[in-house]
Amino acid sequence: MFFNPAPKKNLEDEKLRCFFIPIVEQIKSSDYHKIYIWNLAKESNITRKFYSSPEALARMESGRLGSNNILSCYKVSLTETQYQQLRTISGRDNVFLGSFNFNYSDVESLIRFVQGQQQEHANPFYKQETTLNQPVCAA
Repeated sequence: MFFNPAPKKNLEDEKLRCFFIPIVEQIKSSDYHKIYIWNLAKESNITRKFYSSPEALARMESGRLGSNNILSCYKVSLTETQYQQLRTISGRDNVFLGSFNFNYSDVESLIRFVQGQQQEHANPFYKQETTLNQPVCAA
C-alpha cells in the first residue's frame, strides 16, 4: 500500500474573502514596480489587523497618522479556512486580528488614501494561482 499525500490546495479550491491590512511605511509612487514594496507583510510571528473594507480601515487608522503621512494598505484574499482563524476585536464587527504572513506574490494591490480618495495600484508580481502557505502563528 502506498501513501498518497493530499494534493496542494490552490486558491481556486476555496472561497476567498477580501481583506485590507494597514501599512505603516511611507511608500513612494515611483517604487511600485520594486519587490520590496510588496514584501512589507512577509514577516512572520506578527499579529496584523484585517479590515473588511478599505473605508473601515481609513476610518479607524487615519487618526493615527501625522499630517504629512499617507495611509496605505494591502488588499489580500483569505480562504475560508484562514478566515475562520481570525479573531474579532470586541465591539468591532469589521476588524479582525490574525497572524498570517504574505509573500510579495500574494498581495493583490496597494491602496493609498490621498485627500479622501482611494488610489489602488495593482501588484505587478501578484499570482492568483500561488499555492497557499500555512499561516504562521504568533507565539
